[in-house]
Amino acid sequence: MPVFFALALMLNACSDDNDYHKQAKEVNFNLRTSAQSYGSVPLLRSVPAGYTVDMGTNGNANSDLVIYITKDNEVVQRVLFKWSTANQWSKKVPIEPSSSNSDYYYIYGYMPADAATATITPYTNDDYSTGAQMVLTGLNTVSTKDLCVITSAATNDYTSAGKFYITVQDGDNDLYLLMNHLYAKLRLDYKVEGTSNYYNLRAIKLKQVDMVTSVGGVTITIKSDPNYSIQTTYTPSSSTSEQTVTILDVEHDNDDTNNDGIEITPTGITVPAFFTPMPNGTSRNIVFISTYDVYYRNTDGTVSDKIVRKGCTARNEWTLKALDGDFGAGKQVIVSATIAPTYLYQLADPDLDNPTINLSTN
Repeated sequence: MPVFFALALMLNACSDDNDYHKQAKEVNFNLRTSAQSYGSVPLLRSVPAGYTVDMGTNGNANSDLVIYITKDNEVVQRVLFKWSTANQWSKKVPIEPSSSNSDYYYIYGYMPADAATATITPYTNDDYSTGAQMVLTGLNTVSTKDLCVITSAATNDYTSAGKFYITVQDGDNDLYLLMNHLYAKLRLDYKVEGTSNYYNLRAIKLKQVDMVTSVGGVTITIKSDPNYSIQTTYTPSSSTSEQTVTILDVEHDNDDTNNDGIEITPTGITVPAFFTPMPNGTSRNIVFISTYDVYYRNTDGTVSDKIVRKGCTARNEWTLKALDGDFGAGKQVIVSATIAPTYLYQLADPDLDNPTINLSTN
């Protein structure tokens, strides 16, 4: 869509919205992720198995969801929902209730709300040729955001993918959503080798993880057709470049009040990164750069304030290969980053104070 045309639509929408708000009632929307299935066969998972969107606490930007409510080929409302209670977002929205059971509104949306910019082409007049489409821009092929898109919306828990139409009631409206991930996930699991006794002597606090790899822009188009199937198209930009993407930065993470690092334990900690799906047979070269501090451990098991080695870095090269569809949207690959010092075999081994990190897949 040309920029000037998009701006014109936005300006018109603002004017129309102001008039609309003056006459519309406020109704309450309670949005929930649907866990519905047909018998023992899930029709579509609400959050793909294996990992979930981070929806843990109020105020977490990763839990903000944006929906676009359309009717008669117009976007009536763009609404930002913030996480309120377990498995639910709630907000009062100025909108006119449906006049009949066939007076439909259509729902589009995605989360996290700050991960992309959306352009909506609403469904209208039983015509799917240009409608029922959402185009997401402002994205890269590598991301720190777990981007999910709404694939269905319904006023009951019995819905299937591709159905976005609802009726709006005066008062409370419970809206059940199905969502799918748009990216694949690489899960980097850091842990200290449990059999080395290293954990009893030293504490390692991870401070930053950088990832150097090829990055380019991408536009993602999500479209529904008359058979209620969802078509997702990834259109990469023509240019890419090797870039450094920081996937963990404890010092500047506002959600972490203790910015001296995250202790790596034998049970491990997880650092995620997200990629657009990779076709079978393709590969991606990645360099992981881990920055950490090493502390003494007290005899009672607590971590001493005394730093043995500050600002240690470990550089690991890794080739991510896509085989048998194992790195498609909603899938994940786990890479273990294990600290396994050899100092027990040679007491003077320097990796007691500056341990190395070894990568492997499960």
